[in-house]
Amino acid sequence: MKPIKALIPIIGIVVLGVGYFIYTNNSIDKQDAITDNQPINTEASSTLKTYKSENLGVEFQYSDPLVVSEKNGTIFAGEQRYNPKYAEGGSGLFIKPFSGDIEAFIQEYNKEDLPYEKITGREKIFDNGQITKEHLTASTGLGIDIDFIFVTRKNGNYVIDYNRINPEHLEVVNTIKDIE
Repeated sequence: MKPIKALIPIIGIVVLGVGYFIYTNNSIDKQDAITDNQPINTEASSTLKTYKSENLGVEFQYSDPLVVSEKNGTIFAGEQRYNPKYAEGGSGLFIKPFSGDIEAFIQEYNKEDLPYEKITGREKIFDNGQITKEHLTASTGLGIDIDFIFVTRKNGNYVIDYNRINPEHLEVVNTIKDIE
């Protein structure tokens, strides 16, 4: 009986190792997802819909399973129900106005009560002299990075809060444009 009991920890380690291998090989590389500038494959998704917000001055395209709503100046694009393909069960993308500059946004985010949720990365991704877009990465207590794009423009700044491993979020982020 003792040899069988000795094998149980070894079998457990092998099972955990195989599980970890499967998990890591099926996950999406976050860096590839955000730097991939390939055109959106509209054949793979359902028909693209366009959402236009005169209030916030933005327009973007999205497809199922996202639904879009706007309330109190904030746009929400999210799934109607739990999606098991994401660790957080699916998440929402938010586009919201911000009255201060990017430094005020970073200070406000870092001032939150949770010490492990902080802005950890910053990169300017667009600047044409009238509109500036900066990508911010933030750590979370769950170990899932979240992303922001802070847009500075003369008719009002706004923040896009999204998850770069979610292809539906990237579809919105890649198609968003400012309108007058």
